[in-house]
Amino acid sequence: MNTENFNKPLADHYNNLHEQRKSKRKKVAIIVTAAILAFVLFICALVFGIMAILRNHPAYHMATSYIKSHPEIIEAIGEVEGFGFFPTGSVSTVAGGRGDAEFTIRVDGSEGTVRVHIQLVREPLGEWEVVRFRYRQ
Repeated sequence: MNTENFNKPLADHYNNLHEQRKSKRKKVAIIVTAAILAFVLFICALVFGIMAILRNHPAYHMATSYIKSHPEIIEAIGEVEGFGFFPTGSVSTVAGGRGDAEFTIRVDGSEGTVRVHIQLVREPLGEWEVVRFRYRQ
């Protein structure tokens, strides 16, 4: 009996199993990588979406206008040149138009940078008004 011919089908079988397992591991790796990438993209879209909503809100516009014209800020950092890319805070409004807003915003000036914490309120059918304002360098 020739053992070479006897072992060949067995060797082929094990080689096929090995190739199938490699192929399966590769597919799993691709799926896991795609899932992680999709999750990261989702989180990025969520963060940038929330920031866009915050930065386009009338309360945020009122806050930045107030900061630009505030004499203490101008004295501390010179002319305001821009605001940080990632403002933090919250805006809450209820039926009837009443609202509260709170932001922490990095402000870049010609002579320095400060972080401004500002709180605003809006009475029914009114405009946003600053009720609290502080900054630190």
